[in-house]
Amino acid sequence: MNKERIAKWHPDSALPRNLDTVSLTTDFESGVRLILVEPRADGRAFRVEFEKPLAFRSAKECYRLELVEKLTELPWPTFKVEDSVWVEWFHDQTHGAYRDWQIEHFVFLGEEVVEVLSHVQPRFTEIKRPSSFRWR
Repeated sequence: MNKERIAKWHPDSALPRNLDTVSLTTDFESGVRLILVEPRADGRAFRVEFEKPLAFRSAKECYRLELVEKLTELPWPTFKVEDSVWVEWFHDQTHGAYRDWQIEHFVFLGEEVVEVLSHVQPRFTEIKRPSSFRWR
């Protein structure tokens, strides 16, 4: 039986209800960076930075319907998964070497569903949008 619970996460008190992931970059030095934007011309934009995350995955929303069906507080862009099956999988794959770390499973929902495992909280910053019509 799956005991996972998905809870709404409020990294910013003024976070808009709808955000899309327009950019996902990763490298060893900088970690994982997401750019989230409101899907309208004058919408706000945010950068989410995970320094050296343990794992991440990304898929189009249409390929993650089972996950999306579990989300009862839509529209909303940011969630945390409690009692995560993915965290347990990570511990199994690493033979429990990191069980003493407080690993969290973050979910970002938009056109893309991006998930990140991290033992530190990400930096969440509002940024200036370079264009009012599209992201560059």
